[in-house]
Amino acid sequence: MPEISNWWGGLLLPLLAGLLLFRIRKQALSQTDSHSTPTQALLRALYGFVGALLFGVLIAVLFTAGKSDMAGNLLLGLFAFAFFVPIYRPECLLGFVLGMTYTFGAVLPMLIGTGLGLVGLVLHAYLRRGLLYAGAKVLPTNKPGVNG
Repeated sequence: MPEISNWWGGLLLPLLAGLLLFRIRKQALSQTDSHSTPTQALLRALYGFVGALLFGVLIAVLFTAGKSDMAGNLLLGLFAFAFFVPIYRPECLLGFVLGMTYTFGAVLPMLIGTGLGLVGLVLHAYLRRGLLYAGAKVLPTNKPGVNG
């Protein structure tokens, strides 16, 4: 990797970690849902972080082992996973970047992770919600008291 990338990574990584940890803390402590506590939100954030960290490490190991086609397929499979799981959360970006930093530096994983997060946001929050809404409108519902 070029030295300027390592220099930018040295500045970017602490800044990114601080910003994302601030966002994680803010999300966990500002839960307005009565069924969720800050402890549950932090636990969910920990699961997202660890999952993304392991995924980033797996991608880095596969790429280092010369299996870049398999790493690419895993990245493409992440889009199907993003339809069901919110990968756009800050803890996922932080885990992904930290998992890949040793192999690729901090800049490239941050750019790739941000792109994956944006696609994951569109897939999970908009496309999935739209399909669920359309499916609810198309499928008949059982309404009590209606003869049919």
